[in-house]
Amino acid sequence: MAGRPSANGKEEAQGKASQTGPRFAAIAYVPQKNCSNGRKALIMKEQQLGMQPPAKRCKYGTGFFGGKFLPFHRGHLDCILRCASECERLYVVLMHGGEEEQCILADYDGRFPAEYLSPHTREIALRSELAPFENIEVISYDCQMADARASAEGKHPWFYECRDMVSLMGRFDVAYSGEPAYSENFRAFYPWADVVLIDRSWNGRPSGTEIRRMPFHRAYAHLPREYQKLVN
Repeated sequence: MAGRPSANGKEEAQGKASQTGPRFAAIAYVPQKNCSNGRKALIMKEQQLGMQPPAKRCKYGTGFFGGKFLPFHRGHLDCILRCASECERLYVVLMHGGEEEQCILADYDGRFPAEYLSPHTREIALRSELAPFENIEVISYDCQMADARASAEGKHPWFYECRDMVSLMGRFDVAYSGEPAYSENFRAFYPWADVVLIDRSWNGRPSGTEIRRMPFHRAYAHLPREYQKLVN
């Protein structure tokens, strides 16, 4: 059992405190591009100062960012990293095979090669590009069974998809949305979570629809590096 601190020990501790000033005034925090790496830098500094790091420094614990990523492009990447900076953990879900995607690909006449839009290619591109970010986890989810069941039972097309998201990730704290209509659905199906509508115009990048219509040599420039490697 530890003994009581001596008077000398107390004076010594007070002397150290007077040298450094208030504990938190000594922290030099440089924002990082994702919260996990930023926390590492801050924790290391606190350990050097003999301090215990706080349990949490991001705005949210767990976040959800879903999409078709048809294709995965630099605008997506910008938004993902922006969202990841707010979350201890961000789940990025590739939702493929859904009704909207099937309609796009059924009579596809885009100039972006269809073979580069396969779910497998999109998943590899996402996983490879986001691998350096420790607080981001990529999930691939096939929507077809959930959509077919919802249609057969006359339920909302997202009914079983949303139930599956909670089964995969648990109750997340925030759902990020790229469309106002999506936001309304998120509020209905995830009433406990914050819903954040992403302003995709802030980075000035083209949408997936615009990229699919571009000649491939132009579209290529809008793909993240790991996607470019896959389609070279």
